[in-house]
Amino acid sequence: MLIFAAVIVIVAGSSTAWWYFDLRDVQSTDDAYVKGNQIAISSLVAGSVISVNYTDTDLVRQGDVLVTLDDTDARINFNKAANNLANTVRKIKQMYIADDQYNANVQEAKIAYQQALADYQRRSRLQAQRRYQGRICNMQRMP
Repeated sequence: MLIFAAVIVIVAGSSTAWWYFDLRDVQSTDDAYVKGNQIAISSLVAGSVISVNYTDTDLVRQGDVLVTLDDTDARINFNKAANNLANTVRKIKQMYIADDQYNANVQEAKIAYQQALADYQRRSRLQAQRRYQGRICNMQRMP
């Protein structure tokens, strides 16, 4: 009986020491919860998810990349837009060249008009002089 009492004292002492050194700061409950902030997030662009960089209950800081999206569609759209821009720039350059050509044609037409006007005025004067000279000749022939 003395041995039985000694074993009980040793087991009780060991259990008390174990609780004191290891378990006295541990708290447990059946209805525990952790306070945290849940925030709904959404992407500004549509796309397929390539990788998720966090798992549940990970600490996330502002600016961290949570997911990586496939940018293939965005690159294709960017290349299309760049090609459209290049084509538009080419067309505008061609329009400027055509405008310069049209302006040169207008200047050429103005010069041709001025030359034709000068020729007309010169011919009109010559014709008037010939008529005048013809009348003078006719008057001189008259007795």
